[in-house]
Amino acid sequence: MTEPTSDNTPLGRLTETVQRLTESDSPTALYDRLVAGGERLAGCEQLIVYEFSEEQGVLIPVAGAKGETTAPVEHGDGIVWEAFMEGHVVRSDLANETVIAVPISTHGVVVATLDQNVPAETNEALTVLAHTVAAFRDRQKSDERAQAHEHRVDEQARDLERAATLNAIFGAVGEAIVTASTLSELSEAVCESFEAAKPYVFAWLCRYDDATSTLDVVSQAGIASDYGEQFTSADRTPNLMETLAATVTAENEATVENVLDSAEWRTERKDALTHGFNSVVAIPIGTGEQTTHVLFVHVATAHSVTDTELTAFSNLGQLIGHGFQTVVRAGRQLTDERVEIEVHTADERLLCNRLSAKLNCRMNIEGILSQAEGQTVAFVSFVDIDPDSILETATEMENVVELGLISASDSVCLFEMRFSEPALIEILDAHGAVLKEMGTQHGQSHILIDVHPDVSVREIVDAIKRAYPDTTLAARRDHTTPRQTRHTFYALLEAELTEKQLTALKTAYLGGFYEWPRVTNGEELAATLDISAPTLQYHLRAAERKLVTLALDGKL
Repeated sequence: MTEPTSDNTPLGRLTETVQRLTESDSPTALYDRLVAGGERLAGCEQLIVYEFSEEQGVLIPVAGAKGETTAPVEHGDGIVWEAFMEGHVVRSDLANETVIAVPISTHGVVVATLDQNVPAETNEALTVLAHTVAAFRDRQKSDERAQAHEHRVDEQARDLERAATLNAIFGAVGEAIVTASTLSELSEAVCESFEAAKPYVFAWLCRYDDATSTLDVVSQAGIASDYGEQFTSADRTPNLMETLAATVTAENEATVENVLDSAEWRTERKDALTHGFNSVVAIPIGTGEQTTHVLFVHVATAHSVTDTELTAFSNLGQLIGHGFQTVVRAGRQLTDERVEIEVHTADERLLCNRLSAKLNCRMNIEGILSQAEGQTVAFVSFVDIDPDSILETATEMENVVELGLISASDSVCLFEMRFSEPALIEILDAHGAVLKEMGTQHGQSHILIDVHPDVSVREIVDAIKRAYPDTTLAARRDHTTPRQTRHTFYALLEAELTEKQLTALKTAYLGGFYEWPRVTNGEELAATLDISAPTLQYHLRAAERKLVTLALDGKL
C-alpha cells in the first residue's frame, strides 16, 4: 500500500494549509502556521501577523516578525491600520515590492511583502487563509468565554458554599460564647466548629507566651490528639514561628498558601500529604490590644483562601477574643489556677498617691462598692491620722467628688469616697481582673491583682503603664485557689462560726425565719433553743456578720 502523495498544485497547497490551521491547539500555533503556510503559498519575502490588543488599542506583531524592529501599529498608522479599520484588503505597490494587508476580521491583520509580479490568486489565497484564521479565532474566543463563564460560576458556587460554611462556624462559636462556662469549653468548641467543614480539614488553638515566644496547645479537633504537640516540637518550630511572628507582630492573618511547594515548610510535606491539607492560615486572637492566642486552620486546597475569607477570619478572631473576655468577666471560669500580679506605682496621676503624699499617712482601698458614669465609689481606710485632716485635705483635691466618714477608732478611719478617676478600675474590669489589695504610703501604691492564667499579664501591665507611666511590675505569682463544694463550704462555716452561732443560724433557716413573710419569729425560735430572744439575736447577728465577711472577702 502506497502513501498518498502531497498535492503540490496551488489549490492543493491551499487546502493543506487550511487543514493545518484548523488543527492548531493555541493562538500561537495558529499564527505560526499561518506564517509558514502563507509564505509557502504566496511566495512571500516576509509575512507578519498582527493581533489587536483591546487593552492597549494597538496592533501587536505576534508571528513572522524578524528581529526586534517590528513595532506595534497604532491608530491611523498606514495600510495595516487601514485594512483593520475598513475590513478589506489594502495593497501598496512600492518601487521594488508590493505590500498586501489582509484583515483577520476583528482579531488583527496579516501583512505580506512580495515582489511586484503578484498574481491575482495570491490575494485570494491570503484572504481565504485570513478568513479561516478569523473563524478559528472566533471559535477559540467563544470557548475561552464559555470556560471563563464556567470558571466564574464555579467560583461563585464555591464562594457561596464557603460563605455558608463560615456562617455555620460563626454560629457555632457564637453559641459557644453564650453557653461555655470555661475557657477550655470555648476553646474546644472553636476547634470543633471546623470539623467536617470543607475545605477546612482541621484546626488547633494555642496560647502564645509573649515572654518566651512559645506555643502551648490549648485545644484541637479533626486531627490526632498529639498533632499539635508534634507540630510545635523543637525540630519543626522555626517555620511555624515565622508564621506566628508575622501574625503576632502585624496582628493580621498569615497564610502559607502551598505547603507542598514551600521550601521553608518542607518538614510538613509528609503530614500535609498524610492528613490532606495544602495550606495553613494563622488567625490572631486577642483579649485587648495584644495577641494572646493563635488559631491555626488547615485547608485542603492550595491558593484557595480568598481575601474575603481572610476578612472573615479576622472578624472570627475578634469574636473569639471577645468570647474569652466574656467568659472571664462573667465569672464563669471555674479553674483552680490563678495568677497574682504585684504592681508598684509612684505616678502622681493616681489619686491615692497624691492624697497619701499630702496627708503623709498610709491608706488602703478596702473594697470597691460601685462604678457608674465615670465615677467610682470605694471604702478607704486611713491609718494614724485624724478624720478632720482627711476631710479638709481630700475634699479640696481634684477628682474627689464626695467623702463621708463611716467609722473612726484610735488609729484607723474608714471613709466612703466617691472619685472621678476610674482608669485603674476600668482597666482591671476590661481584663476580668480583680483588685485584691491596694495600699498607699508616701505617694507610692502597692497593688495586688488577681487574674485568670489566660489573661496576658503584659497586656494588663502595659495598659496600667499607659494610664500611669511611673509603674513597674514587681512580681507575678501563680497560685491555686481551693474549689468550693458543699462539703468544703460547710466545713468553712464550722471553722468560722461558734457552735452556738451555727446552731442559731440553722434553727432560724429551718424554722422559716428568713422566709417572706416570716414563718416564725425570734421569740418562738428562742423558746425552741431554750434561750432568751436577745441572746438568739446576738448569736444570729454574729453569724450573719461572719457569713457576709466570708462572701465579700472572696473566701466563698
